[in-house]
Amino acid sequence: KIFDWFLFSAIGKAYSILSDKEKRKQYDQYGPEMQPSRLSRDHGDCSHSFEGDISPEELFNMFFGGAFPTGNINRRQHQQTRRTYQTSQQSESGLTLLFQLAPILLLVLMSLLSSFLVSDPVFSLHKTEKYKIERKTNSLQIPFFVKEDFRVEFASDLRRIENAVEEEYIGQLRNNCFRERNYKENMLWRARSYGDAKLYQKAMDLSTPSCDNLQKVYPG
Repeated sequence: KIFDWFLFSAIGKAYSILSDKEKRKQYDQYGPEMQPSRLSRDHGDCSHSFEGDISPEELFNMFFGGAFPTGNINRRQHQQTRRTYQTSQQSESGLTLLFQLAPILLLVLMSLLSSFLVSDPVFSLHKTEKYKIERKTNSLQIPFFVKEDFRVEFASDLRRIENAVEEEYIGQLRNNCFRERNYKENMLWRARSYGDAKLYQKAMDLSTPSCDNLQKVYPG
């Protein structure tokens, strides 16, 4: 870079002499020193008159139409490199945060998708605002409720649906019957343990409706 500066400086001086008639005349008479008296008076400033009116920066711009590559370029390059590094660091931090949050975002997305994809049940064993139409299975005459568009959508799959109704109904009866009998037996055990005749009679009178309904479905 120093060599380039001196090169353009020398070219600039030559251009200033050739373009100025008076300076060209002095150069022809005295040579590069231009004025001998100044050479003997001040050796350190011997080439002052030789210095051209055009700076190396201006000459560079004349030839190349751009800024002379001085130290400002180095500073700009350093600043640009620092900004690029900072931008890269910020991008990497953002990607790291995104990877850390990815599992949580995936779970939320799956939850939302499942809520949209899961459809309503075809039937209900209890009457609700949505399931208003009552039907009964052909085999066990188990009542169940469907939506208003049931006949149109599931007419061809009715047998499979009725089997599912009976299985669910019987499963609920068995679970409820087990709880009812367990509660009654515990009450009888406490009555015998404490010799409480009233509690014993209350336990004996306790009904088990689920067990009774299960008996109706499977008599014998």
